[in-house]
Amino acid sequence: MEEKRKPERPARGKTITRRELIGTAAITATSIALGRSIGWIPTASAQPATKALKFGLNENLRTLDPRMSDTIRNDAIVDTIYDQPFFRQFTGGKMELVPRLATSWERVDNRSIRVKLRRGVAFANGEPVNAESFKYSLDTVYQKSYAAVRSYLFPSVESVDIVDDNTVRIRTVKPDRTLVPSLTGLSLVPPKMAAQLGRGMTTRSAGTGPYQAEEFVPAQHLKLRANDKYWTQPKPRLDSIDMQFIVDDATRIAALLAGDVHIINNLPVDQVDRVRRSDKLEVRERTTGRVVYVAMRQDRGPLADVRVRQAFNHAVDKESIVNNILRGHAQVANSPLAPGYPFANPNLKPYPYSPAKAKALLSEAGYPSTFTLKLAAPPNYRPVGEAIAGFLTEIGVKVDFESPEIGVLINEVFTKGPQSKYDAWVYGQGTLTFQEDSILRLRFHSDYNSHWMAYRNEKLDALIDAGLFTLDDNHARLIYDKAQEMIMADAPWILLHYLNTVLGVDKRVRGFTARADEYIYLHETSLT
Repeated sequence: MEEKRKPERPARGKTITRRELIGTAAITATSIALGRSIGWIPTASAQPATKALKFGLNENLRTLDPRMSDTIRNDAIVDTIYDQPFFRQFTGGKMELVPRLATSWERVDNRSIRVKLRRGVAFANGEPVNAESFKYSLDTVYQKSYAAVRSYLFPSVESVDIVDDNTVRIRTVKPDRTLVPSLTGLSLVPPKMAAQLGRGMTTRSAGTGPYQAEEFVPAQHLKLRANDKYWTQPKPRLDSIDMQFIVDDATRIAALLAGDVHIINNLPVDQVDRVRRSDKLEVRERTTGRVVYVAMRQDRGPLADVRVRQAFNHAVDKESIVNNILRGHAQVANSPLAPGYPFANPNLKPYPYSPAKAKALLSEAGYPSTFTLKLAAPPNYRPVGEAIAGFLTEIGVKVDFESPEIGVLINEVFTKGPQSKYDAWVYGQGTLTFQEDSILRLRFHSDYNSHWMAYRNEKLDALIDAGLFTLDDNHARLIYDKAQEMIMADAPWILLHYLNTVLGVDKRVRGFTARADEYIYLHETSLT
């Protein structure tokens, strides 16, 4: 397997200005005027900005390149700058696809689809949105030589062909039931600029979205300004957005309570009632597709034995975590697929809490005495991680627990892989597309997860592939039911819960809702 590379991270605190963001070394006053005339630099309003939204984000933005984005929050912010062929719209709790940069699609045969693109749309640097930009964007995601993070969304793509200036044909190696929904995770990028900058797109951007980057200071903030050339309605309702990266929970909630920011995500559950008591603030919450779990490296001593992994699942009281630590803002998980997935299996049961059963399984596996487990959890999951450590200690496991910053953890477990110092880690997996393949392939298929979790199951691989390559929903349900049953029995995770998205919001903010996909969707947001 080709190693999943991480995007290059800019130096901490170095300001990347609007000039750098659009990929030019020097811009004269004349060229700025020209840029504004063709729409690649948003024109500042003649009036002082009175509609400036400030958002407190719980993580540092790692890249402005949508192809290399590796978290849902990063995806959401970057996709405010860029657009996709189709978009996920939630109506009555159900997801539907709506056209965005594409106007339509049709299936040509079982292995290919034809996509029609919208005419007259341009990127912020003046390059047109057309078949060439679509082909380049998808080529640089699915082709392994580019090592794009989002490549897992398109495992079946064989080729992308230009039919005419606004039409492309995508061909897959086998029928792919998820191809069109997966296009909601493909942000189109300007091909000339992207080819010239290469990895420089990490800190520079030029999209078609309602807001464009004005200043990027890594580990501090990203300032966005309204794109007055935005191609569709509604036009941006804010003059600017300041995304402030406030990783520390206490600092983030303090900023909200003080009025320094209008919205914070990942509102700590112990602060929900405090926000609700405020006359100026409110809580916006929704169930999501995010599953929280403890991943275990299957090449680390005791963890190679399925009985040990099953013992760990029995050792953890998931209901206690949901009720006492998360205060009901989550639901105990019964499958790696949350209920929002079309083929989530509602008939599966979580491992019942039973320390006695856990100890019996450890003894059966030949580990009746203490062994050491190195466990990690990022700060947002630290209370859960500490609880896990406590439960495992109760069955005789010595737990060495750490809580590194999320970027450090990602580098340790996903980049270093076999050389990681951690045996297990608490993590959450959201979804871009609410398609079963996107999570099952990424987290359990040998071609993808073996580097960071060392989990291999050829029978499961075959099921995951079969689910992707069938166009029959009834057949897909049978396949995914079996795959979920196999994962639960094999226990590569300590499966914990499905986490709600909880946001603290200034009541003056309109047109902003908590979404099942956790997207921070600001396209229709306004301030009163």
